[in-house]
Amino acid sequence: MKHILFIIPGLSPGGAEINCLRIARAINRSTNETGIKCSIALLNSARESISRSLKELFDEYLRDIEVFNLGIGTRELSFPGKIKRLFEIPRLLRSEIRKINPDLVVSFLDQINILTVLSLINSPT
Repeated sequence: MKHILFIIPGLSPGGAEINCLRIARAINRSTNETGIKCSIALLNSARESISRSLKELFDEYLRDIEVFNLGIGTRELSFPGKIKRLFEIPRLLRSEIRKINPDLVVSFLDQINILTVLSLINSPT
């Protein structure tokens, strides 16, 4: 079975996050036909990033999706801490991606795309 890992900053009411969930859910619902499984990696922990008003919607979507809470985001840090963490994230993300061992990595949003590319330099994934 092939494994696709979607990387997003967190679960907020934005369009990228909702579309990521929709895509992963649709693929997972057809796993028996396609042989593809999807999961989602959140840079910020899910509890911090899920808005309360959308919790029910996310619970419905996440029922079929494995979620990895990486907790390597910058949300809770001070400004100097955020700058330092931005340089650490590619290394931390690379380590987490290797643990999850997906066949394909898909990221959403510009900052996350850049961090994902940096983390996958010289990586077989």
